[in-house]
Amino acid sequence: MENKKKLKELQTHKIFINDDLTKKEREKQTIIRKAAKEERVKARESVKAYGPDSG
Repeated sequence: MENKKKLKELQTHKIFINDDLTKKEREKQTIIRKAAKEERVKARESVKAYGPDSG
């Protein structure tokens, strides 16, 4: 994608720019992102449960 840099400069919030991905590849990437977000949330919850103030 030739104008990728221009798009990044104009953004006001986080935008993911995917170069030439098929619909199936985009769906896989969405699933991976959701799983990664769930893991980050679990990690935060475990820190709260086992943090320095818990015991």
